Amino acid sequence: MNFAPGQHPREQATQLAVNLQVIGLGGAGGNVVDKLAAVGLGASGFMAVDTDAQALQRIVMARKVTVGAKRTRGLGCGGDPDLGRQCVESARRAMYKQLEGAEVVLMVAGMGGGLGTGAAPALARIASAEGALVLGLALMPFECEGRRRIEQARAGLAQLREVADAVICLSNQHVLELHGEDKSAQETFEAANALVLEGVFGIGRLLRADGLLTAGLADLRAVLSGRNEGSVLATAEAEGRKRHRELLDKLCAHPFMENGKVLKNTDALLVSLVGGLDMSMTDVNRVTQHISAHCPGAELVLSAAVEPSFKDKLGITVITARGKTESEVKTLDEPVVAVPKPEVKAKPKARGCSRKAKQQELQLQTVSKGRFEKSEPTLYGGEDLDVPTFIRHNLPLK
Repeated sequence: MNFAPGQHPREQATQLAVNLQVIGLGGAGGNVVDKLAAVGLGASGFMAVDTDAQALQRIVMARKVTVGAKRTRGLGCGGDPDLGRQCVESARRAMYKQLEGAEVVLMVAGMGGGLGTGAAPALARIASAEGALVLGLALMPFECEGRRRIEQARAGLAQLREVADAVICLSNQHVLELHGEDKSAQETFEAANALVLEGVFGIGRLLRADGLLTAGLADLRAVLSGRNEGSVLATAEAEGRKRHRELLDKLCAHPFMENGKVLKNTDALLVSLVGGLDMSMTDVNRVTQHISAHCPGAELVLSAAVEPSFKDKLGITVITARGKTESEVKTLDEPVVAVPKPEVKAKPKARGCSRKAKQQELQLQTVSKGRFEKSEPTLYGGEDLDVPTFIRHNLPLK
């Protein structure tokens, strides 16, 4: 489904094959999840989690959950990720109850701020403890938002990857580059939201029970298990006679796909294909053949569904998953060995110099003071300054 910015027509909410809970963290995440609940996805529940009571008032369709009320007094986290983590951990029991029975938890979080950055890893741990498959959608900030926010986003992303089964990174900066800098800020944010909605609907199609080809929860776990080094989400649509090849061209041209480089380096793919009533198995085979040609060694899980609105048109959503390469694993597994310092050989001592040299007495001739012989000595501090210093203090000459 192609969402034009600002327009999100409601799709028929078909019951998914698994219990899917969609959670939005913070202002950005809650906004996206509320729109997902409005257009319909068939998920078991939509939840917006925030510390900001005023932001939650703008949530209309999703279930609202306030955390950290005592810590923030109903305000935001002020860009403090550690405070965001504390707020969710303090509501651990409530979160366990909210996620009871969930098989897949899809978290949408804006990274770089307080709650989304700090709470996402904490909530992922809670969901994993409940036995759910955890998918994270991390919305990364624009470059203009500042170095501090970008560094916090990267740190939060790394922590989330340690605990979630898959983390899909969506860069707002890439959206800006895709739509051009001449667009208004409102149009850019709406385009970013539309991209997220399209991706999440692709995940929903992957889990639908009424598709031509369905992918079960076991397939998702098998593909994502141990492959959390990097995941990318991309969507594309094409129509006409050559839609199969055009679909792949558009997919590779997607800014998140890096001109097809992501496909070549992926270990596994989750592919969700959608077409109209005229979609045939030949269409499905051609698309999968084109994708497999770009990543012949990758594991592929496919789902295909029919939507009447896709007449003479094909749509695709791809989630890539990549684990560590052999060189990366080897580097991490190798013990840290201290590099021995090169042995410094002592210089051979010259013959006859093995003993410490003694100060020899200098044969100096005593010279008379001449016309100053009868002068009064220059005394200072009890010392005769007319006598050389090395003699007064008995200092050896070098």
